[in-house]
Amino acid sequence: FYSHALTFNMTTFEHRVYSRTLLCLTVVTMVHCNDIQTESIAGKACTESESHQCIDTTNDASSSIYETMDFSLDPSNYDYPLPCPGLAAGFECDFSSPWSSRDGEFDFCDADVIHINDLTYERFVDEYLFKKPLLIDANLSDWTDPAFWTKKSWLTSYGTYPFEAGRSLELVLNSGIGPVNITLEEYFKDYMQLHLDEDTMGPFDAQFKEPLYVFDRSIWREEENFQLNHFHGPNYLFNHLDTQYGILFIGPSGTGATWHAHGETWAGVAFGRKRWFLYPPEVQPPGGFWPGYSAKDWFTNIYPHLQNDLSWVSNTRDWNNQFVYDREGKWYGTNDPNRFGNFGFLRSSVIDRRRNETLFEPLNSDSSIADIVSSDAPFSHNGLHKPFECIQKEGQLIYLPEFWWHAVMNIGEVAAGGIQTSDSYTPWMQEIDYLGQIERLLADKKQKKKHRPTLTDLEKQATHYDMLLVHDRLGRHAPFNAVHQFFIGFEYIDLGEYPLAEQYLEESLFMDPTLIEAYLGLSRIYRDSNNPWHFYLAERVLRIAYILNHNHPTVREQLIEIFEEQNRDDLVQLVYKHEPLPAMPEKTRQEMENESETSSSSSSDNTLNASEEDALNVIDVRTVQQKEQSLEGGVSDGMNIDKENFDKYQNPEPYEVFE
Repeated sequence: FYSHALTFNMTTFEHRVYSRTLLCLTVVTMVHCNDIQTESIAGKACTESESHQCIDTTNDASSSIYETMDFSLDPSNYDYPLPCPGLAAGFECDFSSPWSSRDGEFDFCDADVIHINDLTYERFVDEYLFKKPLLIDANLSDWTDPAFWTKKSWLTSYGTYPFEAGRSLELVLNSGIGPVNITLEEYFKDYMQLHLDEDTMGPFDAQFKEPLYVFDRSIWREEENFQLNHFHGPNYLFNHLDTQYGILFIGPSGTGATWHAHGETWAGVAFGRKRWFLYPPEVQPPGGFWPGYSAKDWFTNIYPHLQNDLSWVSNTRDWNNQFVYDREGKWYGTNDPNRFGNFGFLRSSVIDRRRNETLFEPLNSDSSIADIVSSDAPFSHNGLHKPFECIQKEGQLIYLPEFWWHAVMNIGEVAAGGIQTSDSYTPWMQEIDYLGQIERLLADKKQKKKHRPTLTDLEKQATHYDMLLVHDRLGRHAPFNAVHQFFIGFEYIDLGEYPLAEQYLEESLFMDPTLIEAYLGLSRIYRDSNNPWHFYLAERVLRIAYILNHNHPTVREQLIEIFEEQNRDDLVQLVYKHEPLPAMPEKTRQEMENESETSSSSSSDNTLNASEEDALNVIDVRTVQQKEQSLEGGVSDGMNIDKENFDKYQNPEPYEVFE
């Protein structure tokens, strides 16, 4: 998989390469000076000079205790199939969890793997910089001091320091900042011993929760030159303090970070292993940003149902031009309507599966994840793609270009660190940065914090349209990327244009039926109505989202609200216990309207007034006629509407979905 089809300014590129050479010399000089000219001062957690800001541990009684303790583990107590270098440093390995191997292999990587001694600066720039991921095979001593990463070292130096921590989903939703502060003494005692089993966590926690994961940036701010003192990567990997920031990772098996993307990054594993899941910028991971799954939930619920191996992709242009193929092996582009419908959709309805030319099978609470994720083949392309994957072992370094989507699961007890850059070099990343600037403008709290006036309603509306334009540009480059369809729909919700919002949200689900936030967006539209048919649709889409992830807090909260309104305490208790729901009755809009007419309260509570009907002209996802119509008569589905003719949103007509 080669560089994605983006270009960038050569002047910027040349400056970047030149800067790297100079910065590398600077780093070496600084480290050399520290080694020669500074002294180690007792009671400090770092080397101190006039410019350093050290963490004072003089009065830390625990440090003297840990200095005399032996944290090494006896290898004879573990029956590991492979060596576990972390035992000597106090870190256990894991070769038994489902995420520890792929098809029986414990060591695999779909990216290039090159030994550090065989990788030159020129080769890295020519083949990998901004282009594709790389796993660098190395020893721990090639880029850091191994003694620094032991449990004994951490507890002695930082035992009482409050590190940032969180769980895989909340870390991503909180912009990579751990919402919890915990000392390493507490963490090693209460969390590093957890193995996600019932004996240590209890049956409920073992099934639905994951332990905290130290995901800390604060140590970079609190200890001067922490990065330069402990990260000595090869000269082709950036390592300076101007526009970079680092993250410290410590956690037991099963922790990690769910799907996200950012600027360039490189990371090294000291002890333990990491399993990386990767997609290029043009291809949104199934169920990805905004993520609706923790890393463990995604691996358990979605990953087993991904169909296609991506090893055949030789160039990222193929993502858009040759992304799908039929059962005879013939290639089709994602926008080729021949047998695949519009835009290479995986599905043609949100709440139905198409079984043949005349049969539509409803998706309900008794449906499986496989039913939801599977395509309508042979009437569409044949499934969502698996990611590139890579196991990163002790000592190895990994490089990720800008905005490569990734999720990470730790295998065994892990100690690692990474460096990220906030610089943007490719047009793709610059568009993402521009989106971030717009989002900050819309955030009243951030504007007030910077003593800037908040935007007026008219200015906010114009700014929302700016965001729509950015996502439209990104969507044109990656037409099969559901995330842009989702965000356009999300913006239209904020603008109050519900028909357009519904169209884009449903299109995102036609591309990726695992996108939980799109179901929540549709529910938000449908629930902003007093019409019982819209309430019925809201419950239907929420039930599908619940099948995909019983643990999603917002999905569970909204279902509980609906069931409480219905006085269905039995269903409320099932959601509280994360248990499956029974199927809900299959109804049509006509049946719902008939029930409403016979209800004594329907005239006052369940009927839209004229203004509401105009504002919320939500198009039916499925009607009884859809099940009865054949392809010759056309499928009436609210998603398939000509975007350039707004009249069709107000007065939708049957639309020919497939040829």
